[in-house]
Amino acid sequence: MRVGLDIQTTLGEKTGFGFYVENLAAALKKQIGQEDRLLMYAPERQQDLNTIERWWWDQVTLARQAKHDQLDIFHQPAFSAPIFYRGKTVVTIHDAISLFHKDIPLVSRQYYAKWMPFSYRFADHVITVSNHSKKD
Repeated sequence: MRVGLDIQTTLGEKTGFGFYVENLAAALKKQIGQEDRLLMYAPERQQDLNTIERWWWDQVTLARQAKHDQLDIFHQPAFSAPIFYRGKTVVTIHDAISLFHKDIPLVSRQYYAKWMPFSYRFADHVITVSNHSKKD
């Protein structure tokens, strides 16, 4: 089995997402069998992405790479599901705070409050980290 994992959040200034993904990657490395392969994806530059760059990374770059690598499953553990990728996809939703707080810039608000929830419809499986997030 070929499993893909977006590890972009482990780069730059690491937040809770980054620590989550770092620990997830370490655990998956230990669990992946010899006949399986874990492919981890990160941009070449080691900096945080702005909202537009994040969208491009999620929707174009990851989709192309996952298709090229012929993954059996792709996991997006922190942001939007790549809607242009037609393979099996899992997303993790940590919270829905952007749906309720409107004090972020317009582009970011559109991405976090509109695009991300829209993109989750294209995932084959959704993981939430809490019952509260699941209800939201």
